[in-house]
Amino acid sequence: MLCIDEIMALDLLTLNDHTSGHPRPLDPINHFTALDEVFNISSHAEVRRNGLLVAYVQLRPQSPLVWFVGGAGVHPDYRNPSVFRELLKAFSELITSENISHLKSNVFKANTASIRLHKHLGFQITRESKIGYEFSLDDTAGLSQLTQVHFL
Repeated sequence: MLCIDEIMALDLLTLNDHTSGHPRPLDPINHFTALDEVFNISSHAEVRRNGLLVAYVQLRPQSPLVWFVGGAGVHPDYRNPSVFRELLKAFSELITSENISHLKSNVFKANTASIRLHKHLGFQITRESKIGYEFSLDDTAGLSQLTQVHFL
């Protein structure tokens, strides 16, 4: 079963590169506090290899009609088509099981791989700040059809 410490370890491994050099770099204590505040109201998709969490997506309700992608990460050593395909499948199943039709997500501008992924999944940029983008997906129905990971 997924725990906060696993997400925290993966986030610390993957997010430092995207947050260094901007006004609010990743602070481990603040990040853990933020995760802890939403963990129990969130739903998760995960991929494991030999018991190790190698990829996850965390979704939480933002309003009755809109869910927010609170976090996602893939371990650098496991960024391959097999893991991405498995994560997309788990993500799609989570969206179906929670009956989610609208998603929002925030992405740092430095995270070009995540930006490509969002666009591949059909998300549209709805707002922009100097450090990142807000993405929205108003119809999640097509996500269940995605099996290709050529966006990498």
